[in-house]
Amino acid sequence: MTTQTWIITGVSRGFGRALAESALAAGDHVVAAVRRPEGVADLAAEYPGNCLIAKFDARDIAAAGGLVRDTLDRFGRLDVLVNNAGRAVVGAVEEVSDAQLRALMDLHLFGPAALVRAALPAMRERGSGTIVQMSSQGGRTSFPGVSAYSASKFALEGWSEALAGEVAPFGIRVMVVEPSRFRTGFNGGDVLEFAEPSATYRDLLADVRADMAGADGRQEGDPARAAEIIVSLVHSDEVPLRLPLGREAVERVSCAYRRGLDEVERWAETARSADFEGVSASVRPSRLVVMATDDLMTRALEALGDDGPLSVEAIHRLADLGDLPEAMTIAEVADLLDISPHTLRYYERAGLVEVARDGGGHRVYDAAAVRRLVFLTRMRLSGMPMRDLRHYISLVDAGGHTVPERLDVLVEHRDTIRRRIRELTLSLTAVEYKIATYGGSAGPDVQALGATTATDRTALPDEPLRGPLPAG
Repeated sequence: MTTQTWIITGVSRGFGRALAESALAAGDHVVAAVRRPEGVADLAAEYPGNCLIAKFDARDIAAAGGLVRDTLDRFGRLDVLVNNAGRAVVGAVEEVSDAQLRALMDLHLFGPAALVRAALPAMRERGSGTIVQMSSQGGRTSFPGVSAYSASKFALEGWSEALAGEVAPFGIRVMVVEPSRFRTGFNGGDVLEFAEPSATYRDLLADVRADMAGADGRQEGDPARAAEIIVSLVHSDEVPLRLPLGREAVERVSCAYRRGLDEVERWAETARSADFEGVSASVRPSRLVVMATDDLMTRALEALGDDGPLSVEAIHRLADLGDLPEAMTIAEVADLLDISPHTLRYYERAGLVEVARDGGGHRVYDAAAVRRLVFLTRMRLSGMPMRDLRHYISLVDAGGHTVPERLDVLVEHRDTIRRRIRELTLSLTAVEYKIATYGGSAGPDVQALGATTATDRTALPDEPLRGPLPAG
């Protein structure tokens, strides 16, 4: 496992302390950024060569550059930035002052933003890096009494989602962690602030105040386990954009998504009626998601048509190479494969394809590189996760002796797809059944389920997986 260098804010206790301990135990370097260095002197004593204690106030945006420079001076690199420092104010909207609201925004948004901006040049230069934003389940869903806290976390998450798209082409990843209740000291009397209760809201928020004040030491989440998960993900090939952490977070965030989707669908027609008649929808660049598999799938289905046969030949027709020129520009390849230049650059940065440069430093794609990109496009169309795709490509590049291992990867992926097909078929059957109960007619997918399944197996033969795979 490659040694990584971390900057972690708020290391005095809770998640910050647990993350520092977990990363150091894994052999990584850690810069522990705290307001009171004496509180974490034991970390430096236990890991003198790997731990640097830095006095730092996460709200001080002017100090962000110095912290990054100190890290690079000591360890020569910066791989992971964790914006962890945080606190909360409990009170109704009318009870929380402007000063209290701004203080939370300084701590949860402006401070982290400054530190990210300071860290990005070093990460871009290396072509890799991971930014971990410690948010909260309160950054995806809110409730009375925590408006100020949620506002700051919602802001951090929106900012971070845009950031993830902007920096992905440079090999930099962003993970927003959304914990539920963990025994971090967050609910302690010296961290949790209560706005002065008003006569209007005193009774209404009494249970919320009591619950927040009484939770310290009784939270179900284990910070040490959470830290192990985060450190493990940082060292892995793939991280989620958002990671709800803890059972309660998974349930609450899931409910928030379902509730939001239900509301959108309920009011969809009313919302759509606000547009001008006869004006096409805006064509705007999607967030720079380097793996736009949804767009790829849409284009593929359009090319096949609603009744197009699902066959290996049809897949080949999606990218009919014909006679390739000896050299192509990035714009020409993007046009040929109907994917964005950002995606092509990401494939290269991820080590999935090698691209030569001309005398002016511009990318030059030869036929071998284009064929590799066609393969990558097809495999992304299949839904293969980036982690598995990277592993597969490493096997291809290792030589012909890895064919059996490649076969194992493909067969496992095929089994995953078949399981999804069965799950979707079951869902479709349930919907068709309900339609029939209201007098509607069942669609052909249900009426000829057996025949369709058999036809699909014939149309998508397994034979190509059994032979040699010289081109990957």
